[in-house]
Amino acid sequence: MKKIISVLAAASLLMALASCGKTQNKQEDAKATEAASQGTVVVDVKELDNTDISAIEGDALPAVESENSEVKQEADIDFFHVAIGDAKLVDSVDGKAVIIEFKFTNNTSHPVSYDGIMDERVSQNGEDLHGTTILKAIDGYNPLSATEQVGPGETGTAQKVYSLNNENDDVTVTVFRYAEAERGQVTKTFKLK
Repeated sequence: MKKIISVLAAASLLMALASCGKTQNKQEDAKATEAASQGTVVVDVKELDNTDISAIEGDALPAVESENSEVKQEADIDFFHVAIGDAKLVDSVDGKAVIIEFKFTNNTSHPVSYDGIMDERVSQNGEDLHGTTILKAIDGYNPLSATEQVGPGETGTAQKVYSLNNENDDVTVTVFRYAEAERGQVTKTFKLK
């Protein structure tokens, strides 16, 4: 008799837990439906793990060749090899923006993120550009990529988005060691028009 009561109690507990799970799923679905009806963008984090600028829809920006042979688009900065990759023109909450790709090789013995060790200055005609937000999930863009840990000896890709001041002036990107620009830098300019 005790075994039967225990089995019935366990079964009723499982049914109650299953019911709670269904209720929670219904509540999440209702929130997503409500957000969609209000024009709010609901983004599944799983959609953001593709870091491939070639997959991003938008105009690819050509690089401007520097006349100064000392200006490098890729170089070793301290214990890290850094390269400024491609850039694409996209729409953001602030209007037109540029997504810039950075390649980062960690030559230390511990994991680090691009944002944890590098910094950049992005400008148009000497005026700094500011980071911005993309309105929706874009295939190929991962807003978390700059904070992801890159293991020793590995190369990671970081992507960042900057709001444009105008749609005419070239965009110049300079990367340097965070708070230690004297350790070296890489620079690349992209042509808008």
